[in-house]
Amino acid sequence: MKTIQLMILGLCLPFLGKAQTTTPALRINEAYMSLGGQGAFSPGLSQQTYEKLAPNSSLLLNNYGNYYYYSGSANYKLGVGLQFRDKTKTGFRKHIELRVGLSYNSYRGYNSYRSSYEKTPYDTLVSQQTGQEYYIDSIYTEYSSINHNFDMLSIDASLIFRTNAEARWSLYGGIGATYGTSLYSRTNVNSGEYGYTVGAQTGSSYSWNSSNNKNESYRNEANTAFTVYVPVGLDFRIANNNEFFKNLHLYTELTPNFTLQNIGGFETMKSPGLGMNFGAYYRF
Repeated sequence: MKTIQLMILGLCLPFLGKAQTTTPALRINEAYMSLGGQGAFSPGLSQQTYEKLAPNSSLLLNNYGNYYYYSGSANYKLGVGLQFRDKTKTGFRKHIELRVGLSYNSYRGYNSYRSSYEKTPYDTLVSQQTGQEYYIDSIYTEYSSINHNFDMLSIDASLIFRTNAEARWSLYGGIGATYGTSLYSRTNVNSGEYGYTVGAQTGSSYSWNSSNNKNESYRNEANTAFTVYVPVGLDFRIANNNEFFKNLHLYTELTPNFTLQNIGGFETMKSPGLGMNFGAYYRF
C-alpha cells in the first residue's frame, strides 16, 4: 500500500510543480488616484419632469421648457491597474492593462429660471429752472427657479494601451466606461420678487428687494448614469534610479465622453462631455 502511495505521489509531482510555477492570468501591478473636472453640454429637464421631482409645488411656474446649457462637476478616482498574462504564460504584457476602480462626482445638476416683470409710470419730476419734465418708471419683477442636484458614485473600468511603459515619458489611450448611482438627490424650488425705479431720461435707478422669498425642498429617488469615454493621456515617471520614485508616476488625462443619465425614472438625458484629470500611480 505504501508503495502505491509513493507511485501516485511521484506521478502528481510534475503537475504540482507546474501549478505552483504557472503565471496567473491577471495580477495587480499598480494603484492609482486622480482628481479633476467633468463638464457636459446637455438639455434641461422638461416641465413634466420638474413637476414630478417637485410634486404639488405651490411655487413651480409653468413653461420652464427645455434648453441646452453647460454644467460642470469635480471628479475623483481611486483604483488599481491589472496586467494580463502574455502568450508564453511566463510573464505579463507591458503595453496593455485594465484599470478598475471607483469614480465620484461631487456635484451634478439641472437648473431652470423664469421671471416676469411689469413696467408702470412711477412719478414725473419737473425742473424748476427749465420746466423740463423727467419721467420715472417703476419696474416690478417676480421670479421662480428650480434646481435638481445630486452626487454620483460609479464603478469605473478602462482598457489602457501604452506606447512604452518603461520610458520616462510615454503616451497612452484606450476605452472606458462607468456606471453609477446618485448618493444624494434633491430638488429645490425658490421664488421671490424685487423691483426698482429708473429715470427714463437720466438712466439713474433705485432698487429694492422684497422679503417675500419662499423655498421648497424635495428628496428624490436615486438617479443612474452610464458613461462611455476615451482616455488619452501623458505619463511621466519621476525617477530613473531611486528604488521608490522610479515606480511612482504622474499623469494628466483628457476624457471625451458620452453619458446616458436617468433622472429618478422620469426622464433619460443624453449629453456629450469632456473631462480632465491629474493623477498619480505607484507600480509594484
